Amino acid sequence: MAMGKFVPIDGLIFKWMLTISIVLMMAVSTVSDCPTDLDVNTNNFGQPTGRSVEFEEAVNQTCNPGPNTLFVIGSNTVTCMDDDGECSFTIVVHDIAPPVFTCPRTIQKQISYDLLQPNKMATVVVIWDSPMAVDNTGEPTVTSTHEPGDEFSIGSTEVVYTAIDLAGNLAMCTFAVEVMTAGKYTPPADIIFVYNSGDNCLSVTWPEPADNATTDYSIYYYKEGERKNSQERVIVPSGSSTYMYEELCNLRAGQLYIVEVENLVNGKLLTAMAPRFTKPLPPTDLKALWGTTSPSSLVLSWSRSEQTVDQYEVTTPGNRVQYVASTTNRVEVDSLRPGTSYQMTVRSVVGTGDRLGYSEATSALITSAAIRESDLIAYNYTESTIRVVWTAVSKSSDELNPYMLTIEPQDAVENFRTVFHNFNEAQFTGLKPNTNYRIQLLSNLGFHLETTQTTRPGRVRNLRAVSVLEDFITISWDPPTEGDVDSYDVSISPGNQSEPTNMMGTSFEFSSLVNETEYFITVVSLYNDMKSNPKTILVTTGVTKPVPTDPLKYVTLAVGCVLGVLVVIQLIVIVIIYWKYRVICKKTSLNSHAYHDTDTVRGDNKYDDTDTARGNDGEEYENTMIGPVSRLR
Repeated sequence: MAMGKFVPIDGLIFKWMLTISIVLMMAVSTVSDCPTDLDVNTNNFGQPTGRSVEFEEAVNQTCNPGPNTLFVIGSNTVTCMDDDGECSFTIVVHDIAPPVFTCPRTIQKQISYDLLQPNKMATVVVIWDSPMAVDNTGEPTVTSTHEPGDEFSIGSTEVVYTAIDLAGNLAMCTFAVEVMTAGKYTPPADIIFVYNSGDNCLSVTWPEPADNATTDYSIYYYKEGERKNSQERVIVPSGSSTYMYEELCNLRAGQLYIVEVENLVNGKLLTAMAPRFTKPLPPTDLKALWGTTSPSSLVLSWSRSEQTVDQYEVTTPGNRVQYVASTTNRVEVDSLRPGTSYQMTVRSVVGTGDRLGYSEATSALITSAAIRESDLIAYNYTESTIRVVWTAVSKSSDELNPYMLTIEPQDAVENFRTVFHNFNEAQFTGLKPNTNYRIQLLSNLGFHLETTQTTRPGRVRNLRAVSVLEDFITISWDPPTEGDVDSYDVSISPGNQSEPTNMMGTSFEFSSLVNETEYFITVVSLYNDMKSNPKTILVTTGVTKPVPTDPLKYVTLAVGCVLGVLVVIQLIVIVIIYWKYRVICKKTSLNSHAYHDTDTVRGDNKYDDTDTARGNDGEEYENTMIGPVSRLR
């Protein structure tokens, strides 16, 4: 029987008591009076990021960061220490502060009567300094209904700027642009201006004659295709201002009205007429279609207007505006930055040109899906660029160990770049269309992310209308400069086709169109289910001048024909010269020989022909021919 080592029982008890003591000492080495977690909101509107937070430290306790420190938006960890040990708690700062605008006052502009034309809306270009928006989380995203340099018609127009910060807080800046006529109008009042002034309303403006010879005016308004009647008549007494103004309301939305103004001047009845659409009803229920939202794209959908609409105007991030057919109620929106809120709008549109009518905008604040930790996403890409964004885990990079971002194949202007830990996105340029690229993010601290992205096909070139009639448009385009294309998607708005037409060629004909109507025509290249960025032109039936076929093609064809004829002539000349050369050589060869020819005619109609000649080599030869001959008479 093996003998084990003897351990006294009192020694075991001593070790057990020592262990318990150490555990208890460790347990009491932490701070017993640690501050509780705090949730606070920002209160420094338009000021630097974060908020100064006040909390109470216990006796003999020191916290880092301390009370009244400026804490950044998000989660902040505070560590407190005293004689007993240390503890930590969290301060979360929520951003509820919207951006702050510096908004301009009302802008007034006068328009000269020299610009007025009968039955047409006079406009004037108005320029202003764009209002600035500041926020406590950096630069907000700013959109606007109008831009400096836009044209404004007579009357008052509301201009709205909207700013959205990263937390989705929204601020608006609104001011008016007022356009009025300058001076008195000397000729008779045969000019009127009609524009939308509100829901189901039209505003009518016309100049007041300088001689005040008119006592009152009669305004008629009726739907297109109908006849005016006295029940649709408004009497407006003459005034003393430079122009007259009247508002017609309770009209049908989205309807084309003919507005006439009659006045009697020196016994002569003058009539001015102008057509104008009332505002259509706006679409409703604008949202991201369920199940389509990703970190970089989504499908925007809406409920179509209940009344007649010709098309919809869709404004998406980056102030990208597109027009889609009235039968469409959704568009795909891509190139979104992950976890970012965007203001998107849709408006109903009726009419065209001077008769164009827009509904009020239906807007929605829509956020793309958030990027997950340790994700690398290509969220914005064209035929020659790819922009990527990532979320790295903590301690995966520092000032001594930056990230390295690489791309393969190595087609970019910069195939690799060094990115420090305080940046989380970058862009590669100079890439090739229709190419699948592998992008990697690396660091010396053992961090590795990668993704793949295929660049888009090239955009079509030289999109143009080569034939424009009253009801017919033919467009043509050139293929992309670089990269293959499988087919093209062609769409037109307004129109009754919600889906684009797919085709193989580089021209297309639109028929059964409406005369003097503006059409937005878009062409997209397709390759392996990838779509290029669109190319769009605006063509008005019966008005737009077609672009002639490139004269260089005719010049090239003519030059080719001329060169072809010259080549044929040159070949004929060469053949003739060669033939004559052979004839001359043959004659020269015969003259160089001495020969005699003896013909013997026999009675049986046969002849003997014997040639004897001495060749250049001095050797004699004989040639005898026997055959029939004709008898001489």
